[in-house]
Amino acid sequence: MNPPGLKRTRRHLPHWEIDGGTYFITFRLKHGELSSAERQMIFDHILAGDAQYYHLHALMVMPDHVHMLAQPNSNVSLSRMMKGIKGATARKLNQQRGTTGPIWQEESYDRIIRDADEFNKKANYMYENPWRAGLVTRPEDYPFWHLAKPP
Repeated sequence: MNPPGLKRTRRHLPHWEIDGGTYFITFRLKHGELSSAERQMIFDHILAGDAQYYHLHALMVMPDHVHMLAQPNSNVSLSRMMKGIKGATARKLNQQRGTTGPIWQEESYDRIIRDADEFNKKANYMYENPWRAGLVTRPEDYPFWHLAKPP
């Protein structure tokens, strides 16, 4: 039995959703890497979709994957939010590349954030990701990072 408001869906990975939940989300490219211009397009698209579908706390677009800390709006499920983000960015990438077919791996990883400490650990992990990957010498030099200002 699940607590009120907690829903479980399953594809290959289990996905738990809770009303008003904030999630750490990772989704990956199916093949290859994104160019700098492609990362910018994805970064801009996710930032622009913020108010309509979700509240974006943090975003990191890496060459082969994307991390988000986000809270879907009350009228939007996590799965609908992810389908919208992945679908729209895949269409734009295919159009830019002159290709067709899947861009992203079918599944995404998501985890419900349980408290402020976990939120801060995930945000720090995201922030340091390009530095740990050897893409920059200082995390603050990576251009595809966004952290929302606290209210």
